[in-house]
Amino acid sequence: MYMVFIEVCLWTLLAFVLTWTTYHVTNRRKKTTKLADAAVEEIRDGGPDVIVVGAGVGGSALAYALAKDGLRVHVIERNMREPERMMGEFMQPEGRLMLSKLDLQYCLEGIDAQKVTGLTLY
Repeated sequence: MYMVFIEVCLWTLLAFVLTWTTYHVTNRRKKTTKLADAAVEEIRDGGPDVIVVGAGVGGSALAYALAKDGLRVHVIERNMREPERMMGEFMQPEGRLMLSKLDLQYCLEGIDAQKVTGLTLY
């Protein structure tokens, strides 16, 4: 009786594993086909004119300026989490000059900005 129970459990487990494997292999093929179709569609549509790697301060400003000029821009970013370090929060004078050259100085309007006369890093 005990051996029959173990045998039924093993056959059930085998059937489950085979069904699960078949489902995931089939699903993976569908995903691969969808990705290939999307790539073909993007090529057919012409795809982006420019690919910008990194959505930091520089990459975002470049992507905006190029898109404003009529180019199709694709931005690739590693992750969209908010950074835990101070980066880009302190606007250098050269950064303000570059924003004005890109006609983006209005981005600084209405933000909670404070004039900084000095900076010390320890």
